[in-house]
Amino acid sequence: MQDTKQLFLWYGANDYETHQKLLAWSKAFEKKYSNLNVYYFDGNEGGKDKLLGGLKNALQVNSLFGMNKLIIIKNLLVKGKVDDTLKELLLKSLDNVQPGFFVVFSQAEKPDTRTAVFKKIKALEKKGLAEIQEFKLPQSFQLTKWIEKIAKQEKVQIDSKAMNVLSALVGNDLWQLASEIKKLANYKVQIAEEDVNFLVKGKYNDDIFQLMDAISA
Repeated sequence: MQDTKQLFLWYGANDYETHQKLLAWSKAFEKKYSNLNVYYFDGNEGGKDKLLGGLKNALQVNSLFGMNKLIIIKNLLVKGKVDDTLKELLLKSLDNVQPGFFVVFSQAEKPDTRTAVFKKIKALEKKGLAEIQEFKLPQSFQLTKWIEKIAKQEKVQIDSKAMNVLSALVGNDLWQLASEIKKLANYKVQIAEEDVNFLVKGKYNDDIFQLMDAISA
């Protein structure tokens, strides 16, 4: 492995942010090289033999598509998913990631820290050759900051009362929040509290409005 990070482990309940980061990396890689240089694998899909064969192919040098690959492996580093054959392949590959290769493990579930593959990634992280990052869901004031950030991406403004009501209605389900902000952006450029009350159906019952009134009072 070269003296640069080519190995990444991203996990945590905030699968929205993980997904967005993977999407951005994939698009950048496809733009610079080709979509044929991006490989996706999911431990929850297909059998182990198919996964093993696909990873063997992806992790080896193939001059047909150049020397650069982005290999995304989802939902694999959990209890019972990595058998001995797959473990052997991964350990051998992680010890010698080819130049131009970038390998990203991604999952919502916390990785099983007892496995040999995780221990290998952890050891490489200590050498500065890998990155392990937990993506946590935003809480409290972080959530309103997140809403404000997504609103800016949608090129709209949302006032503080509207953000408070939106976060109270939806909570930190970022997938639904992003969808609701997009819906509000299609309705108005300046989003106020009444717009949220009109368009957003929250996860909680109507008592939330009484609670918000009580808090305001």
